[in-house]
Amino acid sequence: MTEIEIVKFEGQYAPVIKAIRNAVFTIEQSIDASKDLDGEDPAATHILVKLDGKYVATGRMLNDGHIGRLAVLKAS
Repeated sequence: MTEIEIVKFEGQYAPVIKAIRNAVFTIEQSIDASKDLDGEDPAATHILVKLDGKYVATGRMLNDGHIGRLAVLKAS
């Protein structure tokens, strides 16, 4: 079953969001982590996608409506 959660970039969710983005952007795509962590996260609205009880994807929307930082883990 797939679930979508709208979350804030704080508490239990920040490490999950960071881990997914690190796996996709930093490790898989070789993007410098400092470019991903741009300081916009605390004010953004984030989503987490859970598939079969495991978080597998994330994305964010900034206050100006810009959607980005979409990251989906490879199937294992």
